[in-house]
Amino acid sequence: MLALTTAGCTDPSLRVVVEHPSSQQALAALVTRVEITVYAGEEITCDAIAFRKLSDEQLLALERSKGEGSLTAIPRLGHKAVVARGYGAPSVAAPGVERLVLAGCTEVDEIDAQERVVITTEPVATAATDGTLVTSGRGEVEIAVIAVDARQRGIDGKQVTWTTYGPATANANDVLEPATPIMLANGEGLFAPAPPTMVGPYAVQVRVKWSTSLPPPVTSTMVNLPVQRALGLPDPSFLNSCTIYERGGEPTLACLEKDSPTARFVRSYRLGATQLVPVAVPPPASVPNAVGVFGVGPGVVVVNADGTYQGVFGIPLSGTVCQGSCASAVLGDVLGFAGCSRTTQTAGLFASYREGLTQRLVATPLGGGAKRAFVAPTDGTVSLSAIGCVTDLETSSAPQIAATVNTTTLNQLYLFSSDTPIERRRERRLAGTGFAPSGGEARLLTTEVDATGFVIVESVLSKPGASYRLFERRRSSAVAPPRHYISGAFDADGETDLAWDIIEDLGLPTRAVQVLLGARPGRPPLSGRFPIPDNDDLLAADLDGDGVAEIIGYSNNSVSVQRLGSLVK
Repeated sequence: MLALTTAGCTDPSLRVVVEHPSSQQALAALVTRVEITVYAGEEITCDAIAFRKLSDEQLLALERSKGEGSLTAIPRLGHKAVVARGYGAPSVAAPGVERLVLAGCTEVDEIDAQERVVITTEPVATAATDGTLVTSGRGEVEIAVIAVDARQRGIDGKQVTWTTYGPATANANDVLEPATPIMLANGEGLFAPAPPTMVGPYAVQVRVKWSTSLPPPVTSTMVNLPVQRALGLPDPSFLNSCTIYERGGEPTLACLEKDSPTARFVRSYRLGATQLVPVAVPPPASVPNAVGVFGVGPGVVVVNADGTYQGVFGIPLSGTVCQGSCASAVLGDVLGFAGCSRTTQTAGLFASYREGLTQRLVATPLGGGAKRAFVAPTDGTVSLSAIGCVTDLETSSAPQIAATVNTTTLNQLYLFSSDTPIERRRERRLAGTGFAPSGGEARLLTTEVDATGFVIVESVLSKPGASYRLFERRRSSAVAPPRHYISGAFDADGETDLAWDIIEDLGLPTRAVQVLLGARPGRPPLSGRFPIPDNDDLLAADLDGDGVAEIIGYSNNSVSVQRLGSLVK
């Protein structure tokens, strides 16, 4: 037992008595000092402190007095929580850091004359968790909890609660907590948290009462069955492909489909309750020689096998992607693009082709203007991987168009305003590349491997010397290297979120999409993944008008649409 007298501001003293139950005497013998801390605030509770619902910064802001001897400056009026923490010698795992062994708390309001407060301590736990998917495969998890004391023995009767953070929604609570905690038996317990009612990633933060730290959140993703639709005739020599354009101000899916060896059409689709619904107006456009399709504002541009392009659905555009005639050229990849901001409606195509043995790269403005030629790399076959916008910090905050170009050993970024490529070393930058907005910036997305595994690196441009460099902004964990990146509002918080596709199982290759929702203060990052049929590329668009973008994967055979932000059915 420890008695400590504290003095309120010109008021009678508060006598704090710390008691260790007889069942905890072996742990009490490990305690070398006891520290008393007084927190003040009308909303402060012992449970909020014991279950670590307040961050260290929040606790520090509420702290009024702390020490091992006489405490001063304690307010007489108002609600307070008085906490006792018993520390022992450092553990082997953390040399030089005192081990928190026992802790307890009690709440007081107005301090009367000779107020006596008794705090009964309990063991402080080191906790670990393990989450397992429930067999239904919808995203529910079952979580095992283990909690041991300073002697590495299971703690009996320890209380465990949890907080489930779901996607931000307009119509449902995205933070869930159980009505009552569970109790561990000999330091072990098992529970199945109620998952969010919304489709998307979620995280369960397990909270063991009086623990040394919070275990990592258990993450999962609630899913519905995707909406799928078959595309045209599969043909290894031709890729059925899709794009997004604006029809009547609404994002609409347009797919280039091969119906027979000689018939190719561009068709439009919107997302209904249970299926992708063909749009009757505009009617399907016949494009017998098309090999690629790109959304440009209110219409679609197709690129033909001979290097020419044409607008469909009322877009009056035509020309070639080559510098001169495409008659002697072998067309490679073509990337389409429209706009870098709400005020810029520049549309263009970035193409690679070969004339004899000469590789060529050309940017073609669709709204008029001269083509821009780039010096193509000579190391192996050139392929284009992504086109988008990236912010140049040195010239202005307005983003500019950029494209990524790959060869056997090179991985380069080309700015439409500069003929000098920015080389990204292949041994550091792996897998696909992409572009995404983040607040007021446009960022390049690449993949690296560091000590934690695969990470998604978001970068902008800087020019510290004579040439451009990539200036890193943020890193996010990826469970595997992605092929494609997309961005969109995948929940209702108004922030731009990211997603990418990965190979989930190398032994039996299956493809999945990992979603990373934008961070919100005081909550763990929400990242999860869901299976998707083998896809050739990804798109993101709000095809059903609910304010939340769907994730769209398409292959040579079909389109698969996964709703996010909708109710789990």
